[in-house]
Amino acid sequence: MFDRLFRAVMLASIAALPAVALVAPMAIAVLFTLNAIAAIGVLASRGRKAVLPPAWLIAVLLSVPALGMVSALWSVIPGESVLRALKIGLLLTAGMAIAAAAANATRPPARQVAAVLLAGLAVAALLTLTDHVGLFELREELEPGFTPRRGIYNRGATVLLLVAWLAVLALLRLERPALAASVYVAAGLLIALKLGSGASMVVWVLGAAVGAAWLLTRSRRPAAFGLVVAAACIAAPLLAAALPTPSAENLDQRLLPSSWSHRIVIWKFAAKRIAERPLLGWGLDASRRIPGGRELLPWRMDADLENPQGFMSSVQRMPLHPHSLALQVWLELGAAGAIALAVLLHLLVTRGVASGGTPEAQAALVALVFAAMSISNISYGAWQSWWLSTLWLIAAVAVLLTPRESAAAGAGTR
Repeated sequence: MFDRLFRAVMLASIAALPAVALVAPMAIAVLFTLNAIAAIGVLASRGRKAVLPPAWLIAVLLSVPALGMVSALWSVIPGESVLRALKIGLLLTAGMAIAAAAANATRPPARQVAAVLLAGLAVAALLTLTDHVGLFELREELEPGFTPRRGIYNRGATVLLLVAWLAVLALLRLERPALAASVYVAAGLLIALKLGSGASMVVWVLGAAVGAAWLLTRSRRPAAFGLVVAAACIAAPLLAAALPTPSAENLDQRLLPSSWSHRIVIWKFAAKRIAERPLLGWGLDASRRIPGGRELLPWRMDADLENPQGFMSSVQRMPLHPHSLALQVWLELGAAGAIALAVLLHLLVTRGVASGGTPEAQAALVALVFAAMSISNISYGAWQSWWLSTLWLIAAVAVLLTPRESAAAGAGTR
């Protein structure tokens, strides 16, 4: 009974995920909670025979809230650091329970998972193609007074991209590479032409490049891929500090759009604050109260039809968070947190991807990991519940699509 309930909740959630991300991304946390409740039933029914996540995954993940709790001793916001550590610990534990339930429950056929994923993508595509006729009306119902604004569907675009990689993985499991490629190309066109998310398009290209590189090397050096992502995490403050400072008031002196240029300002400010406390950081969740973060900087926004020269406004040096997972971990938890993150990413690539089965499926998995981490390092706050919930749901579906014998090889038991 518990297996059937978990499968039903999981399949319904992944079918709804792309559309929910477009119209009400915060509701993804609700889907996550429903899956966590169903997962408890599966694990309880297995008892001591339940296959648990690998010990390395449990240890590395729970080190984050543990470090966060300790960081309250020197945090600029000690009380909030403690509360955030408790919330992160609860969310990570629930996420691991969902992934463990996916590994323990009787798995649906890959064909069924693929059909559900494709149906979810199709619904999201139809919503997007209706523009204001359908999508905007839905947002108006959920948010009275809603008006379209630039970047409003960035969250939907990123989730759609990750779900597209899951669909690619499922179709490769079914030995349908041509259809898998077609789905991925269609997702890219939808993101570029209708959702207008530049960040998602960059990650779309990067994911394809990483997957192709994995296939070209025939995964002979998986550690190299893991080292790349781990090294990028460790070197993030140095890389951010080395970026050229964009002009705040002169559009013709900027190489990138306003949103990207502002992000570079945020990253460089984060790197400066990291250099002040590189070992211990400023305390968990301190990004939102970092000294100088709310300072306003005069800023000329991008030109449009109404303002060919752009218009003067102001931006904060760091609005709430650095928009980068690696920089936020460095800023809040210092070198220890950054090392924990680097170890996690390295092991996800070298051990997690190895359970994917065929080289083609492994390529899809490593591309999915790189895509998720790339998005995390150019958008969103590290501890946003909707984003962490999304990542755990994506991970659980990846487990469903992993051959049981391969998944069991990397997991421990009680």
